[in-house]
Amino acid sequence: MNSFNQRKLFFAFIIVFCLIFSISTGCSQEAKKERHWNRGEKYFSENKFKEAIIEYKNVVQIDSKDPKAHYKLGLAHLRAMQFREAFSEFSKSVELDNDMTDARLQLGNLYLLSRDKQKAREQAEKVLAKDPNNVSGHLLMSSIYVAEKDLDKAISEAKRAIEMDPKKIDSYFHLANLYILKKTLAWQSRR
Repeated sequence: MNSFNQRKLFFAFIIVFCLIFSISTGCSQEAKKERHWNRGEKYFSENKFKEAIIEYKNVVQIDSKDPKAHYKLGLAHLRAMQFREAFSEFSKSVELDNDMTDARLQLGNLYLLSRDKQKAREQAEKVLAKDPNNVSGHLLMSSIYVAEKDLDKAISEAKRAIEMDPKKIDSYFHLANLYILKKTLAWQSRR
């Protein structure tokens, strides 16, 4: 075999090796991602949020552009009472996928918790613009009205949520609390 054919054979070998290596690396990365995801889901379902955080972080390290992984990491942080980290992950999730309604709702609730009613409203409005029948979006808007001390609008939003999904118990509890609050405020104003 002459040197030209030997070089040709050598380069062909290198190309085949690189292809096999890149395919096997890609497959193993996907397998790793899936393995960490499944562990994270298992820990999350067992209320082992710190362990779930570790697994979801591993998923995000493998694929930093996965909005669902950032969302689940945010939920795990939220359940572990790590609000700043949760906020960061929900924000990243929405940044990666503007249509992540659940992440927007979580952001809205966190904004409301931090007393930023305007930013909470922005999130609720974006959810309701995308899906006018989103029950959780109406409940968030109701909570915003409570924070703004407009109980009549808060009650109206809660009623709308119940009309959309009469089986959602949370909406009834929310509405009941609003009526109790309204009665309490009326009673206090008469004293």
